[in-house]
Amino acid sequence: MFAAKAPTYHVHWLVVSERSRGKGVGRALMAEAMRRFVHGPGVVEVVTFGADHPGATVSGARVFYERLGFAPAEAVDPGPQGGSRQVFRLAVP
Repeated sequence: MFAAKAPTYHVHWLVVSERSRGKGVGRALMAEAMRRFVHGPGVVEVVTFGADHPGATVSGARVFYERLGFAPAEAVDPGPQGGSRQVFRLAVP
């Protein structure tokens, strides 16, 4: 019922087609997911491309999460396709 630590919520996968990027679709999806599932206080975590991964620039994922207020955190093991990955976190009041 009660915990000493606030919960951690995980975003496991969020993809927006290339032609829909930059139009607010990703932001709207994240806002709706946060409204429905995140009941603060807590932390939201997402794992995305590491800074040196080729997909980091192509997808714009790192910049997307930073614009939403997420901060880069520790690196994690490479994904099944290889390449570096990194945790991004957002504190929710």
